[in-house]
Amino acid sequence: MKPSLLAVVISVAAAFIAGLAFLLESRAAAETESRLAALEASIATERPKPAEVLRTEAAKPVPAPPGAAAPASPATSASPAELAALQAAVTRIERRVRDLTRETHAPIDDEIAGITADVLHDKYLQACHDSNRERLVALVSAFVQRFPNDPRIPQALLHIGKLEIWEGDVVEGRRFHERLIHDFPGSAEASMAQFYLAKSFVDAGDLVAGTAHFEKAVEALKGDPYWYACALYHLADTWSKRGQPEVAKEYFRKVVAQVNPTGSLKELVDKAAQELKALEGR
Repeated sequence: MKPSLLAVVISVAAAFIAGLAFLLESRAAAETESRLAALEASIATERPKPAEVLRTEAAKPVPAPPGAAAPASPATSASPAELAALQAAVTRIERRVRDLTRETHAPIDDEIAGITADVLHDKYLQACHDSNRERLVALVSAFVQRFPNDPRIPQALLHIGKLEIWEGDVVEGRRFHERLIHDFPGSAEASMAQFYLAKSFVDAGDLVAGTAHFEKAVEALKGDPYWYACALYHLADTWSKRGQPEVAKEYFRKVVAQVNPTGSLKELVDKAAQELKALEGR
C-alpha cells in the first residue's frame, strides 16, 4: 500500500473512532441524567409535605376496612325549637342577673329611702299593674326586707310569683310561691300558691307533682267556694290525664255534687258533668 493511501485510511479510522467515542459519551450522559432525575423524584416523595397539603389530605375520608362498622356521622345542627329554647334560657339567666345586680336595685333604693310601708306597697302594686317585671322584683324584695312583719307580704309574694310564671320564668315563680307557703302557712295567699304551683307543674308535664299540689290546694281552699271548685276540677282532670279514670270520676262526682252551679261556677259544673259522663261511657 502506498504511503499516501495508508495515511488516508488511518485518518478515516481515527475519525470513526472519535465519532463512536462521542456517541458513547452522549448515551452515558443521558443515562446519568435520567438516573439523577429518578433519584430526585424518589427523594421528593420522602420529604415531609407542606402543612397545607397535609391538612387537605387529612380532611379526606379514610376508607373503612372491610367488615368494620361505619363511622358515626357528625352531629346535626340544633333544630329551631332547640335554638329557641336555648335562647329563652339565656334570656332568663340574663334577666335574673340584672335583677340581682346593684345597678338594678340602686335606683330603687334611692327612690324608696325613708318611705312608709303603705307608699312602698302602692308602688309595687303599680309596678304589678304595669307588668314592669324588673321594677316589681326590686320593689317586692325591698318591701319584704324592710317590712318583714307587714301583713301584706304574702300578697306581694303571690303577685310576683304569678307574674314570673306568666312571663315564662316558671322556676323563679315557683320559688316565690314555695317561699310563701313556707313562711306564711295557713294564709289565704299560701292556699292560692298551692293552686298556682300545681298548675305550673301540670302545664310542664309533671302530673305527679301537679296532683300532689292540687290535693293540697283542695284541702286549703275549702273555705273559698270558687277556688275550691276550680282546684277540685283540675285535680279530677289531672287524674284523668294520668290514665286513672276511676279516681278521676270520683273527683268529678264531687264537683257535680258539692259545687253550687250558679254564676261563674255553672260552666265549670256542666263541664265536670260532661267529663264524668264521657268516662262512665268507656
